[in-house]
Amino acid sequence: MVAIFGLSSQAEVGPPAMISDKLAHLLAYGMLAALILRALASAEWRRVSAWAVTSAIVAATIYGVLDEWHQSFVPGRTPELADVVADASGACLAGVALWSCGIIKRSREG
Repeated sequence: MVAIFGLSSQAEVGPPAMISDKLAHLLAYGMLAALILRALASAEWRRVSAWAVTSAIVAATIYGVLDEWHQSFVPGRTPELADVVADASGACLAGVALWSCGIIKRSREG
């Protein structure tokens, strides 16, 4: 969250070379959701539940909305609904992928 806030506080930040702005949002918020999910599940696959996944997705998406609002105060930056959609999409993709991995991992254990 600190890295995202720091980058969004700068007047002009382009995405890393070779990827689009929306893909950068998707990847960053996917990673944020994954980290939130890891914390909520205490880093244990058996604790990756629907509640934890949903909570991680919602938390990452809310942070995306707040970050776009924050950008409205930064000179040279403008909030974009498309960025929030990319943020939420990345969080959802990561959440569903990790939930699926958790289900597979649990089914193999017993």
